[in-house]
Amino acid sequence: MSRVVVKKSPKKQVRKGKFLIQNERQDPFEINVTGRVMWALENLMDGPCTPINRPAPRWSDYIFRLRGEGVQIHTEHEEHRGEFPGTHGKYHLLSKVTPIKEAA
Repeated sequence: MSRVVVKKSPKKQVRKGKFLIQNERQDPFEINVTGRVMWALENLMDGPCTPINRPAPRWSDYIFRLRGEGVQIHTEHEEHRGEFPGTHGKYHLLSKVTPIKEAA
């Protein structure tokens, strides 16, 4: 009887980041985000995002998590045509977000 040996792959490094969030009429505060949520925040810092122009499987979840951290994001609903017409969200970052570099 032969045995199948399965090698465990090394764990992937998860990106982590700290950001300063400034909302109107509120004191600034810091958040820590990781992985795809951090990726989404960095993309939002570059301008409005949609699942069409920045494909990702769970944009609505990333936005939900960022809002839970206190980041202000506006959702604009856009129609799209084609083989599968419908609507999608276009996300606009309202908060001022500044990356915080950790001291080495």
